[in-house]
Amino acid sequence: MKKLISFDTSNPPGNEAECAKWAASWLESCGFETRLVNHSEKRSSVIASIRKGKGKKIVFNGHLDVVPVGSEWDTNPFEAVEKGSRIYARGAADMKGGVAAMIAAAATMADQPFNGEIMLNLVADEELFNVGTMKTLEFTKDADFVIIGEPTCMELHIAHRGLVHFLIRFEGKSCHGGLPELGVNAIENAALGILALKEYAALLKTRKHPLLPNPTFASTVIQGGEKDNIIPGVCTLRADRRLIPGESPETAEREIRAVLDGLKIAHPEFGYTLENYHSMGSGEISSDAELVKLAGNVYRDCFGEDCKIACFPASCEQTFFTAAGADAVIIGPGSIEQAHVVNEFIEKAEIEKAERFYKAFLKAALH
Repeated sequence: MKKLISFDTSNPPGNEAECAKWAASWLESCGFETRLVNHSEKRSSVIASIRKGKGKKIVFNGHLDVVPVGSEWDTNPFEAVEKGSRIYARGAADMKGGVAAMIAAAATMADQPFNGEIMLNLVADEELFNVGTMKTLEFTKDADFVIIGEPTCMELHIAHRGLVHFLIRFEGKSCHGGLPELGVNAIENAALGILALKEYAALLKTRKHPLLPNPTFASTVIQGGEKDNIIPGVCTLRADRRLIPGESPETAEREIRAVLDGLKIAHPEFGYTLENYHSMGSGEISSDAELVKLAGNVYRDCFGEDCKIACFPASCEQTFFTAAGADAVIIGPGSIEQAHVVNEFIEKAEIEKAERFYKAFLKAALH
């Protein structure tokens, strides 16, 4: 884990190649067949596998990139600093602690008998556009079970919301600020749109899911205007739409267009364009699935208590694996509340707990 943390894999800009090379080399020394999947000069993902027998294929998925550091850290964010029971560093919880536990568990199985295949899928670009997981799906799509090591405090998460990021361009007509009647104020059109979309967001609260929070819409970034004496001709809005199973990026876009098209009818000078510039679907697996039951049994055998089944509160790459036909769950060390924060930390005991669980899961699934 300390070595993984020492690589600055901040995304943006994305710089996972050296970390990926180190992980591949380490796994190769343990007996894994490894492959670097290069996405650009400085961006790579790792596929490492070992097969013994014709049993199930188990994939461990984790991401090597981290979010940018920001400021006001008490320690060097790319040096694992131990303080008491914790390790502080960028990526400690999200998610180099989980990646380290997966690598360690898989490596201990390399010289032991088992029946099946163990594959590590360590990817770039999870924090932005999911390039790593999408570009390596050809290697993982035939998996029987996928374990994603995102931070869940070692709870078993079986669903997550999807997301769509929209760019809305509210249009007007610029003119001199002293003669506003000659133009159309794009900021005022944006205000109409934002208020209408706020009503749409309220309606989304009525949509329910057994585990997940309701879907949401939120205006997140607004930019408009050139100078204090110019009526603005353009105002742009970025918005975040969270999806639950049963919704899709396409249905969300149609709903938003319907809201804004309604404004065009009521206000002839209202104009807009809408772009979905990034999206990923929601993910879900049944609580009765074989993978969920097996993981629950392994957890109970390891720790003498039932594993809590819940949902992952952030977006997640489970959706890509379930869409490809593989069962996938999220379970890993650390808290999601530590993701993306200053002075991020993870409890050392949780990393050890994760390694123990992952190793026990492999033994149970590949007996």
